[in-house]
Amino acid sequence: MFPVQDKLSASVKASLEENLATYSLLTSKALESFDKLTRLNIAAAKALLEESADAANQVLTTRNPQQCLELVRTQVKPSLDKAISYGGQVFGIASGLQSELSSVVEAQLATVNRNASQMMNEAFSKAPAGMEGVMSMFKSGFGNPGNGYEQMTRTAKQAMEALEANMNTVLNQFARATTPPAAAVAPAAAVAPTATA
Repeated sequence: MFPVQDKLSASVKASLEENLATYSLLTSKALESFDKLTRLNIAAAKALLEESADAANQVLTTRNPQQCLELVRTQVKPSLDKAISYGGQVFGIASGLQSELSSVVEAQLATVNRNASQMMNEAFSKAPAGMEGVMSMFKSGFGNPGNGYEQMTRTAKQAMEALEANMNTVLNQFARATTPPAAAVAPAAAVAPTATA
């Protein structure tokens, strides 16, 4: 029949198989991250229920308001630390998923670009003489979407890195703000040297 059509059909079939494999991999990664997030939320909910019941019992057994306030004050810092840790873990799961998805999509895009480039080169090699300008324009037009995606990927990575840096800065500042100040240390009295006779 037509050799170009046969190669095109084989290429389309290979592309569909690659797309199906990529879709399966992306779905698997998303479900894996969803599972991690679900387990984290269940563990956090269990811990919160246990700690809340324990804290309520401790508050109910206090004898005076001052003791109750002291008890609440001592429970604030550990609770904030756990909230910060939880937020960091959620961010870690989201960041890991974004990184994995980006790498899968980048690999898929590289394969698609490579296959399309090979097909174009083969088709262009059989083009009639005098079509070089049209072929060059077509190649340029084909390359622009790939370049745009690469730029978008770089920008997304930079944005994720900036978000991670900002998140770490905020968490560190929040942790420092919730840490009670150390007890003031009185300066040591100056000791006069003793004269020896």
